[in-house]
Amino acid sequence: MQDLNDKNTGNSLSANEWNQQPTELQNIIEQRGITLSGLDLNQVGKAIAGYAANGSFFTDSGAANNYVLTPISLIQAPPNYRDGDEIVFLPANNSTGLPCTVNRAGAGVKSLKDQTGGLIAQDAIAVGSLVTARFNLAADEFRILPSLSQSIISTLLAGRKNHVINGDFLINQRGTAFVNPQYGVDQWQHAVDLGGGSLVSFTHGSLPFALGQTEVPNNPERHAYFSGYITGGGVLRHVVFRQRIESVIPLAGKEVTLSFWAKGTIAGIITLGVRQFFGTGGSPSAVVNTALSQNISLTTDWQKFTFTGVMPSISGKTLGTNFNDFRLLEFSTETGAAIAAEYGTAPVSYQGTVQLSDVQFEAGNNATAFERLLFGAQMSLCRRYFQNNFIAGVTATVGRALDGTTLVHTHIPFSIMRTAPSATMTTPSNFGGVLRIDSNGSIPDGPITVVPVSNSGLRFFSSHTGAAGGRLYGGEIQSNFAIFLSAELN
Repeated sequence: MQDLNDKNTGNSLSANEWNQQPTELQNIIEQRGITLSGLDLNQVGKAIAGYAANGSFFTDSGAANNYVLTPISLIQAPPNYRDGDEIVFLPANNSTGLPCTVNRAGAGVKSLKDQTGGLIAQDAIAVGSLVTARFNLAADEFRILPSLSQSIISTLLAGRKNHVINGDFLINQRGTAFVNPQYGVDQWQHAVDLGGGSLVSFTHGSLPFALGQTEVPNNPERHAYFSGYITGGGVLRHVVFRQRIESVIPLAGKEVTLSFWAKGTIAGIITLGVRQFFGTGGSPSAVVNTALSQNISLTTDWQKFTFTGVMPSISGKTLGTNFNDFRLLEFSTETGAAIAAEYGTAPVSYQGTVQLSDVQFEAGNNATAFERLLFGAQMSLCRRYFQNNFIAGVTATVGRALDGTTLVHTHIPFSIMRTAPSATMTTPSNFGGVLRIDSNGSIPDGPITVVPVSNSGLRFFSSHTGAAGGRLYGGEIQSNFAIFLSAELN
């Protein structure tokens, strides 16, 4: 249709000019598959309704990561891009983790990004799943609109969505306050590499929230705290509060979101690092750092932090033979230059105390509500790696002196762990002579050695120089004690 603005009011249109207008209307109607009829005076409205219903739907004929879109049937597409334009299409190929583009009906190639403007993960765009995107004029790119992607749906159907265990710091089998480098709050380890320097103000643990507080939503019960920095030292100095998340396989090559609440006793910067470790034994691949690693600016008020990125693919990688590969999530109050270079961040030395709450690591590009598990379910997850077993006196069924010096005493089962654990008693190994041997009375009380024999049980051994080889004995431990069992990823 030509521009009619130059026509003066009252002047008549030429036949050609007049015919252009009904022809435009006729094209709109027919291109929606409507047969022209003089008996229906609502055909233009029906055609416009059809455009509104699926005028943004396109078919794809491009290659992987490069989506070439064509309107369905005879529907017309806008000739250029305007802010807020939406497209909906069924992709002909999956995304592979490389940069993606889209070309809508020949209007020009534009980048296609995730919701935050980041790289689209491998298989985040999948054949058979609708893709909806909106044009962002300021960034000159299309961004996929948030939705329940296949990865999120599959995670929800599987049960747990949070790959961090004890992200609300509710389980504290070892205690709630620590001043040495060690595992403390369940699944969380506070560690240090002095790099030749001196450690200052090293503490960690968990504390209860005040009842009724509203700074961190949804009523979390506890939060973690940790501090520590180094004076002097070289480029390898490092103080971290971290969790090893078992196996590099889950979420590899997928889009992920890490979210948490944090504040400090003083304003300052700490470092977030996320890595893939391929284990030990054999010839495992080298450590891989991820795009989630970055510096975090703390204030003295609680604030939520959310980071979205793509976990590196493990295609072509090699796992160690000791079955101890993991993803490492670590918060650093001291990050020397060499460690910062590995992260792709700036070095930091934070001299306050960090408080941390509701840490969640999940699939997809949205930070969903924190997954709060029942206490028993959370404890069961933690006991795969650590158990504090209280034993209230044990009576042996029978023991046999094997060679005249060693008596096999008894076996105690425990919950199945990741691997055969190390065992640490809470009292000296001889228990002050509380091991009683029920024999002819000539065998004295003896020291005890505890040996885990599998990932679900341990045995007690006791040496007795007066024991007769091959002779059966009964016995008992006459006091209460605890055994710490650790199968942590180290």
